[in-house]
Amino acid sequence: MTIFFLQLILIIPNLTFMCYLRKIYYACLLCMTFWQVSAYQGSENEYGNLESQLMRYKKDTAKSWKIAEEWLKKAKKDNNPMQMVQAFKAKMHLSEYKFRKIYADSMLQLALDANNNELIGNAYLSIGASHYGDKNFSLALENYILANNYLVHSQDEYLIHKVKYSMALTKHMLGYHHEAVALLSDCILFFKEENDMAYLKSMHAISLAYIQLNRSDLAAYYNKMGEKLAKEYEIPYMQYYFQNAEGINLFFQKKYQEAIALFEKTLGVLQKENDFANTIATYNYLGRSNWELHNPTKALHWYLKMNEGIVKNNYYRPEFRDGYEKIIEYYQNTGKISEQLFYVNLLLEFDKKSNLQFKDLTQKVHQEYDTKTLLAKKESLQQSLKQKNTSNHILMGVIGLIVLSAIIWRIKNKLQKSKKVKRILEIANKPKEWHTNPEESNIPINPELQKSILKNLEKFEQHKKYIEKDMTLSKLANLLHTNTKYVSLIIAHYRGKKTINYINDLKVDHVVDLLVHHHKFRNYTNQALAEEAGFGSTQIFTKSFKSKTGLSPTSFINELNKSAKNATS
Repeated sequence: MTIFFLQLILIIPNLTFMCYLRKIYYACLLCMTFWQVSAYQGSENEYGNLESQLMRYKKDTAKSWKIAEEWLKKAKKDNNPMQMVQAFKAKMHLSEYKFRKIYADSMLQLALDANNNELIGNAYLSIGASHYGDKNFSLALENYILANNYLVHSQDEYLIHKVKYSMALTKHMLGYHHEAVALLSDCILFFKEENDMAYLKSMHAISLAYIQLNRSDLAAYYNKMGEKLAKEYEIPYMQYYFQNAEGINLFFQKKYQEAIALFEKTLGVLQKENDFANTIATYNYLGRSNWELHNPTKALHWYLKMNEGIVKNNYYRPEFRDGYEKIIEYYQNTGKISEQLFYVNLLLEFDKKSNLQFKDLTQKVHQEYDTKTLLAKKESLQQSLKQKNTSNHILMGVIGLIVLSAIIWRIKNKLQKSKKVKRILEIANKPKEWHTNPEESNIPINPELQKSILKNLEKFEQHKKYIEKDMTLSKLANLLHTNTKYVSLIIAHYRGKKTINYINDLKVDHVVDLLVHHHKFRNYTNQALAEEAGFGSTQIFTKSFKSKTGLSPTSFINELNKSAKNATS
């Protein structure tokens, strides 16, 4: 239409008529522009309506699922990656935990295809949330850190602080309370003017972190202020959360009666909100408080409720372990051997699952409590020896087998560590041999281009560019003068690894070389070694090191020092 009017203007000599045509042309152009803007706004309004409907029917899973399906269908039709990601996110939150990662991975693939850092960060945030829901807190933290890295230059401050809040909760769960406090302090400052609920939840979380850091004064401050603001904001159930947190604060100040009053007052709200995590924790604290007040029967009631919640929700936190010891002690004191043995088996199962979910925390808990439990059991057996000789001999035999198994395991573990160190040293001293013939490869990249990328990759390895901090796929692609897709294909084919594993393995090899050939690095902390190799965090470094070598950095250094000592003696 535009070309038609221009042609008329050019060929008709009558100036008055030309002016008339120009007016018509500009009027049509204005209408077309208005129609396009209206269509875009209409489309965006439709997405907004779908999101509003989803929030309105969030408790009706079947209806919410249909809305999410409609959202995804429209986004695909409009070829709108941003809305497709949001639709997958909605479906993820409506799915069972075991299916959530499927939708999160779909989000990530869409975001990577769109090459949009904000979408990629959002996808990693959702993947982290799916791992958090599965109680795999270490993997959750890794994905939150990746999300944070992709969003570092984003203009969406709300999303950035949402990631920080998620990282803080996960770090708190893993026992990194100081780091959690730092992140939550930032969230509190931001959410104060942005989101009342997020502001309150950040204060609640920082209160719990301060309790673990023995800062009862700061915990009480946030609990009092949070309870007051929850009332002002007309979010009444959050008042109970702050009261519950203050109960925990009072428990650690040994004010058990006051703590019990707050726990009993708030328990019903936690149950109504289907908050199994805080409900189980409250059962635990009610058990502990009553035990400290020498009310073992009441304590047992709450500990048994705690166990029911743990088993039902597959929620195994190290601090709940003491409850099982108290149950065993109670049945031991009342002479109920079958119940005692039943909960001994449950405790063994608890240790197994707790170790999977909280590897970093459980090591310390086990060192402090395993010996205590074993000695208490031995003393109990000795006291009852006169009455039940046969049973006691069997139990002593079991203890003997446990001790013998522990000794055998320790010897075997030492031998395995020694073999692992020997193998690592052999690999470290052996030059790397890679398959480098592009003519024989079947990847869809021109052989000459493959040679060029491989040559740059070898320079990257020789010049140790991989120790630069935050070395990502995009950064590596720039260094190799190609795109991210080709980099992934080349590394997968010629190095046999995913890009992130390839980079982390190179960093680990670098640390191993430093530890083997330069003794001063053996005195470095894990954090210092992580920085030396350019890792984004100490947690990623220690996990990558153990994945590559089979040993933690500390164990590897100890074995190196032992080998050096044996060689000189």
